[in-house]
Amino acid sequence: MTVLSSPSAASATAASKSTQASPARASAAAVSPSHATTTSSASPNALMRRRPEWWSFAQEVITRLRKAQMEKLKLQAAERAEAQAALQAHAQRKPSTPRPSFGATYQPPLHQSPFLQALLEHAGPTQNLPEVTEAIRAEGGDPYATDTEGRAMPAPALPHRELLMALRLAVSFGSSACITRALAPGSLTLILGHEGGRLVEKLMSNILLPDGWDSCGPIPTAFEPRRLYIPDTMSPKDLKHILATRTPILCFAETEEELPPLLQDTAPQQARLSLAPVTQDLLLAVLRASHSATGRVDEAAVCKALPDEVVLAEMNEVELLFALRAPTALEAAESLAMLAERKRATPGPTPDPTALMGTTTAHQAARRIMSDLKLWTARQQESSKQAPIPWGELTRSLLIHGAPGTGKSYMARQMARYAGATLVEASFATWQSAGHLGQMLNAMRASFDEALKASPAVLFIDEIDAVGSRFGSDHNGKSYRVQVINGFLEQVDRLARHEGVILVGACNRVESLDPAIQRPGRFDEIIEMPLPDLHDITAMLRGALGQSCDKATVTSPAITSLAHSCVGRTPAVIDAALRAAKSEARLNSCALDLPTLEKHLGATQEDPARLRRIALHEAGHALVSALLTGQLPQRIVIAADSGFVEEARATPPSTRQEFEDRVAILLAGRAAEHLMLGEVSSGSGGGTKSDLARATLLLTQMSRELGLGLHGPLWLGPIVPQSLSDKEHNDITAKLTRQQDRARDLLAPRKGQIERLADVLVAEREVKRERLVGLFKDMEV
Repeated sequence: MTVLSSPSAASATAASKSTQASPARASAAAVSPSHATTTSSASPNALMRRRPEWWSFAQEVITRLRKAQMEKLKLQAAERAEAQAALQAHAQRKPSTPRPSFGATYQPPLHQSPFLQALLEHAGPTQNLPEVTEAIRAEGGDPYATDTEGRAMPAPALPHRELLMALRLAVSFGSSACITRALAPGSLTLILGHEGGRLVEKLMSNILLPDGWDSCGPIPTAFEPRRLYIPDTMSPKDLKHILATRTPILCFAETEEELPPLLQDTAPQQARLSLAPVTQDLLLAVLRASHSATGRVDEAAVCKALPDEVVLAEMNEVELLFALRAPTALEAAESLAMLAERKRATPGPTPDPTALMGTTTAHQAARRIMSDLKLWTARQQESSKQAPIPWGELTRSLLIHGAPGTGKSYMARQMARYAGATLVEASFATWQSAGHLGQMLNAMRASFDEALKASPAVLFIDEIDAVGSRFGSDHNGKSYRVQVINGFLEQVDRLARHEGVILVGACNRVESLDPAIQRPGRFDEIIEMPLPDLHDITAMLRGALGQSCDKATVTSPAITSLAHSCVGRTPAVIDAALRAAKSEARLNSCALDLPTLEKHLGATQEDPARLRRIALHEAGHALVSALLTGQLPQRIVIAADSGFVEEARATPPSTRQEFEDRVAILLAGRAAEHLMLGEVSSGSGGGTKSDLARATLLLTQMSRELGLGLHGPLWLGPIVPQSLSDKEHNDITAKLTRQQDRARDLLAPRKGQIERLADVLVAEREVKRERLVGLFKDMEV
């Protein structure tokens, strides 16, 4: 930009005319600068903007900040000159006179004089010559900010982050008198809305505190004059030491709840201050110091361009600093307006009633919780005529557990869509990648902060069982694990004290979680995510074909038959097959059809004999369960390579007989295979969730921990089966055999019923409780 300047004489004449034209106003401005006003860009006589009460104190802070920056620049210039001289001496050359640096030649501008500053508040542009003013404005400059030498930016330039925070602190205190009160012996000042940190401590020490005061150093053990203590964190023990010394304390915290409990209970209300939000007046003070060589800007144009106060208060630090990079005050204001408009134009999440369409108990719980969140959000709006719902009446957290691939993570994301809430995703693995323990805890806290700021929101923590337990048998890294769990519990409790965030966790092994994480209040509901039923699978297949096939194909019985063949598979397996089928259709440049879908879902690759054995196995479980508990299963499912019986919820076993009945039910599938086919398969064995593993662990627990086995009332602790003695091994083996024979005896007179139930399972793949009622009644179980 070409900068035009006017002669100094013309400027002086204009200033003289302005002073002569309104001597009373100039005198008043000099006496009371906190109430000074400024003119519009059109005329010096236009309506003036009244200054807030903190304005005078803010100007003092800017002057001190500029002086500190000047000293820093001089020091850097001296260090550069010294380094250059040392290099020249080392090269045995005659030292040359170092070039004067920016800092070394700086002279404070005249506008820092309080009298001239107050006088210029009432003056027009510095040049006060219409042709010069218009020329500068035509070049995109600000005639108010341009001095008689053609400079439009201040010298030295102030760091924008320090300037912005220094002025927010100045506005929070309001005056130097308030600072003085905060420094009295025994005083306590709490500033809410910011967590503090090194920048705040440096600004307090170097800029806002009176000369000779300090805010750094170790925890004071005795009263020290001219010392203010600003703690990062305070344990109750440290707090007691500080309070005993009558050292003045300045404590920062984001919210009231994050203060030490003792301060929350004892600090008087007048000791609490809120960090000043960003307002138009505050930004004007910033822009006058950061974007003007005269200490003034075209305030009428800037204020017209700035967003309103509510929008400015919601701007984060990154957005503000980005805008302050603009070359002029007006462009900075326009940049903020553009950011605000972009945020308004960005559509927020909207409720999606088609999400969470599953029929499992987990889906039902998720819909109930999210429906409450939608209703709570709607009633928080000012336009709602209904009374708001107390946040404390809502279920605010849900933990979903189940086998890998059952759709836990997908359902958590669908919960946010269903309620139109912001989704914030996190995991312990992501937090751990931040670095050491302190960095991990900071990353964890940042995720919770993000969720709180995005309210209404769903905070989803995946693979939450990675945190482990403080009471596990693995002692490697136990101290680290304890600190991580304690930090997590602290954040969950903090979330519970705020409104608008639903916490959702997902894991495979809920039993490995620390008990404190599982209790109500941390996670209100803990629900297992089962495999999808026939209805949900059919919906998945029809959804995949819906846009490429005609309605008759989508609703044909072939789809239902294909869905039957997929029962027992996880949503992840089905989804992978659907994606592969769609990929083949794209490769062949044709629409997805039923044969391609059947090919990738492997509907024609089943072994009928194996499927029959699985049906007989699960029929045995179901029949013995009904006989011994008197309750019908919720559903029975078989697939090409596995099956399961989803039993009705029942109280855990407590007596010896109840434990033995549970073992008999677990071994009933194996007994049915032996009864109907003459031999058993490996279907009862496998991992820790297999029938044999669960039955063995139950009997081991009875004997070693519950006083119901070989050792009588003796408690021997949770010993794993691999470490059993020979006597214990033989005892448990005999009990397993006895309960398997018992199950076989119960099934022997009911071979016809087993066959009929197995036939239904092979044909339908899934049999629910309603269907079982008729079947079991006909079979007289």
